[in-house]
Amino acid sequence: MEENIKPQPTPAPAPQKKSSTVWLIILIVALVAVSGYLFTRLNQQKKQNQQYLEVQQLLEDEKNSLTGELKDLMEEYESMKTTNDSMNQKLDMQQGKIKKLLAINVSNLEKIKLYKKELVTLREIMKSYIVQIDSLNQRNQTLVSENMDVKGKLDDARKTNTELTQQKDELSKKVNQASVLSAKNILITPQNKRNKENIKVSRVVKIKVCFTVRENSIVQPGPKTVYIRIARPDDLDR
Repeated sequence: MEENIKPQPTPAPAPQKKSSTVWLIILIVALVAVSGYLFTRLNQQKKQNQQYLEVQQLLEDEKNSLTGELKDLMEEYESMKTTNDSMNQKLDMQQGKIKKLLAINVSNLEKIKLYKKELVTLREIMKSYIVQIDSLNQRNQTLVSENMDVKGKLDDARKTNTELTQQKDELSKKVNQASVLSAKNILITPQNKRNKENIKVSRVVKIKVCFTVRENSIVQPGPKTVYIRIARPDDLDR
């Protein structure tokens, strides 16, 4: 008896190849998207860096320009100095402010604005000082004009005073020359320690000098101090 054997259905193969293809496509799409995103970000970052550099360059150019203006302003203040000490102190004070500004590291827009504001203020102050200096100069010219006569009279007075001084000096010189006292009848006696006359040099301890002062009516009467000079035979002082 023959058995009827039914053929078993063959199982369908798994769609493995199709699934791998799908994932590969998804991966490629993701890589393209990420690459596009990264490329866009890099371009944006590059633009931002370029803009930052441009801004920094503008700030640096502005800083250099303001620095040059401040240095010029410093020289202008220096050229305004006069013989008026009070005005010179004011000018020195403004120059001190300029030096402080030049020492600031200007690195951002806010400091640039401060720089400009202070520069405007310094220029306004300088204008007011110019007006004050002009006024002082006009006043000085008036004083010079008014003092010309006084100066002439003062010169005449000084000339007269110089002549009188010379006359006085000449008169004093003549009086001094006439006031010299001279001596006569000079007697020199060497003495020993007992105040006895002694001519041995080894025993002489002092010298007694006697003289008579000549009459001089110009010299005022009264005690006088007399100095005696002792010299060696070769005329050298001992």
